[in-house]
Amino acid sequence: MFIDPQAQALQPWMDFFLHLLKLDIQPELSSFTDVQEQIEARDKAIQWKIKAIASKTTYRLLSKYGNPSYMKEELQGFHKYFQETFSQRILEVHLNLMFARKQSFVGSKCLNFNIKTVTCCIKIPRTLEVLKPFIENIMYETVIPIMMVSQKDQNLFYDDPVEFIRK
Repeated sequence: MFIDPQAQALQPWMDFFLHLLKLDIQPELSSFTDVQEQIEARDKAIQWKIKAIASKTTYRLLSKYGNPSYMKEELQGFHKYFQETFSQRILEVHLNLMFARKQSFVGSKCLNFNIKTVTCCIKIPRTLEVLKPFIENIMYETVIPIMMVSQKDQNLFYDDPVEFIRK
């Protein structure tokens, strides 16, 4: 199969983004916390902003070039190359970050794009096979706890609904 040189030019960029997502964060920014003020402060740290940008970029590339439903006729070779070369690697890195949330802090935007990436990977047959053993874990240990409304959330909703919506 002929690989377009432009498609091969994407390799170093993807390696760079995936490397950024794999980088370790300082312990003071990655230790587990439930305190909202600390979460907001850590989200503003440059390391988490960089991971959020890398997460968003890889998510957008995967959703555009990895998803078979968006495959354009003239870019069919590029889509196939992207799916075969990058889709599983992107999923694995995002899953590792998502599962790291159990024992450590993961930035809010980064976690948001991790969840979006997993949702996108459900539509891709190649990544769905990798994802199947983790679906229950993702639902019950990551997504549902994030979506649950706590007593603190209810109190904030009644006391200051504008602040509740902002958060």
